[in-house]
Amino acid sequence: MAAPSHQRLLALDLLRGAAALAIVLRHFCWPGQKVLVLPSSYLSVDLFFMLSGFVLTYTYENRLKAGMGMREFLWLRILRLYPLYIVALIIGSISVATLIALGAGPMNTPEWAASSLFGLAMLPTPAPFAPGWRMFAINSPSWSLFAELVVNVFFGCLASSLDRRRLTRIIIASLIVLVLLVADHGRMDLGWKWPDLYLGIARCTFAFFAGVALCRLRATFPPPALSPWLPVLLMLTPMMLPGDSSPCWALVTVIFVYPVVIWLGSAPRKSALANRLGQTLGDLSYPIYVLQIPVLLVCTVALRVIAGERMGQLPLRDLAIYVLATLAAGYCASRYLDKQLRRLMRGLAAGNLGLANSMENGAARKTVIDVVAVPENDEKFEPRAYPQA
Repeated sequence: MAAPSHQRLLALDLLRGAAALAIVLRHFCWPGQKVLVLPSSYLSVDLFFMLSGFVLTYTYENRLKAGMGMREFLWLRILRLYPLYIVALIIGSISVATLIALGAGPMNTPEWAASSLFGLAMLPTPAPFAPGWRMFAINSPSWSLFAELVVNVFFGCLASSLDRRRLTRIIIASLIVLVLLVADHGRMDLGWKWPDLYLGIARCTFAFFAGVALCRLRATFPPPALSPWLPVLLMLTPMMLPGDSSPCWALVTVIFVYPVVIWLGSAPRKSALANRLGQTLGDLSYPIYVLQIPVLLVCTVALRVIAGERMGQLPLRDLAIYVLATLAAGYCASRYLDKQLRRLMRGLAAGNLGLANSMENGAARKTVIDVVAVPENDEKFEPRAYPQA
């Protein structure tokens, strides 16, 4: 588990890539507002929080124990998340402003201005200005990035003293809170609105620290190198449940099924096809996640202006447009923007944060894997968000 022996766990990349595609499909404006493909794909949120806990432990725990400062750790996390996040925010903000000008906006001008302004700092929109109580109305899945950063601060502060007993207590306590909140709300696919913020934080806390425990468990009990497609199948099977299924099934999935999925997925694989596909999907997973709603907004604007049609009016055609546009945007962002913007951020922050040397010469440059949680909101962003569009 020492840094020099780190290998990129391509089967985990395959998992998060497949889950990201499920999320993209979920956010299409399906007829009747009913998700027809993987209706319980909201479970991806918990999978990605768990993956994040696993991978951040795999990548950073030893370095945090060896003296990596909290400021550097948080800087590395922001450097991973922020560049494409801000690209998505700009695209989404311009698209929403265009819809407002066309008389089909999902929010009024003050709400748009507040959402854009607070979004620049990755902060939720204050409740009085939050359309529909959505914390991140312009790019609603950003709530999960905010929740993860909150838990990352917790992890960074505790990492040097997070022994088995303390980790167990955190997992048990967060699980109890999660179960109580799910029982109170009657569902688990929440966390992106102000009234259910606590449920979102509980989901993130339990899943993230379960991922920490799984990473440590892997060192003691290495998983068998089974087919790389088995964890993918196990991951997708619970997502096939109807969207209105009992939340008990969601809890069973998160508590029992997904830990097994990630443990099995952490084994090195010799399948060349699965490894190539895993690397490709892994590289695209965060870009397509953070860009999917802005791309959907752009498609909504384009269809309205060019054809005078509503997104989803012709489901098969519009689904193809949306998916292909999201994949193309994710590829271009990953290939031409992400690394370049990170390099720019390092340069701009070097004088103030004193982190340039550690980023260029230290262990951070040697990190071969990094992952962000790629959760999603439970609502289909359209057509509810854009009834007139």
